[in-house]
Amino acid sequence: MIIVSNAGPLIALGKLGQLGLLLKLYKQILIPREVYNEVVVNGIRIGASDASAIKRIVDKGRILVEDVILSEEDRHSMNIIDAGEVRLSPWQKRKKRLGC
Repeated sequence: MIIVSNAGPLIALGKLGQLGLLLKLYKQILIPREVYNEVVVNGIRIGASDASAIKRIVDKGRILVEDVILSEEDRHSMNIIDAGEVRLSPWQKRKKRLGC
């Protein structure tokens, strides 16, 4: 099973030292680049211990980082919700079209 994650589960599981749970449960984990920047880049900058653990998993290829092209509707939503959340929207729409 493939999962698309936002920042919350990665940060929470990272702080608990339980990132391995995601790796056991899901064959593939995808995150938007914005989520990577929020969790890893900003996390390392502020010294968050979970950021380095998540980066190691990304570097090993267990979490894939993808650039997401936003529609005009999604770009407008960035005024309302977090940029990482907005970047999940194209995947959610694709999943609905596929009937998942």
